[in-house]
Amino acid sequence: MDLLARLAAIEVRRQALLARVGEMDPAALARRPPDGGWSLLEVIEHLVLVEEVVLGAPDRPPYEHPPRRTLGNRLRYLMVMGVLRFGIDVRAPSRRMVPAGDADLAALRQRWDRNQAWFRAHLADLDPSGARRAVFRHPVSGPIDAHQAVTMLGAHLARHDGQVQRLLDAATAHAGAP
Repeated sequence: MDLLARLAAIEVRRQALLARVGEMDPAALARRPPDGGWSLLEVIEHLVLVEEVVLGAPDRPPYEHPPRRTLGNRLRYLMVMGVLRFGIDVRAPSRRMVPAGDADLAALRQRWDRNQAWFRAHLADLDPSGARRAVFRHPVSGPIDAHQAVTMLGAHLARHDGQVQRLLDAATAHAGAP
């Protein structure tokens, strides 16, 4: 599957997530779970922040002269992917990825839409060799290419999509409690 098709599949999941939370009361979106984790709104803010940090989109362009990737970079990428795919709880790898909790859903959606549009346009302009240049950066794995970025963002969304569903289920149970 090519990069744009993979990104389109991620977009379907992203839109479904936004549709599930879109009709919720703002107070319910901002309510933190009893265990002290992030609220639904904070999870969505985190998803937006991660794309902004990793892609640099659209305010910080990718590396103009990509650095050479080391074996350490490649191993750390695999480690990050393992954390995401196996649902291992870890702290956000950068303070810039931690939600402030003060944004509303409409503003977050607008930022996320803008990031996705920028990334889609960037991918559409890439030739096969450009797709393998490490122009993006992750705080742990370092430089990553477009294939790795799409894979990582898809796994990250899947990881937090499950978290969103658990929070929605808890909110529904809370709303129905006597």
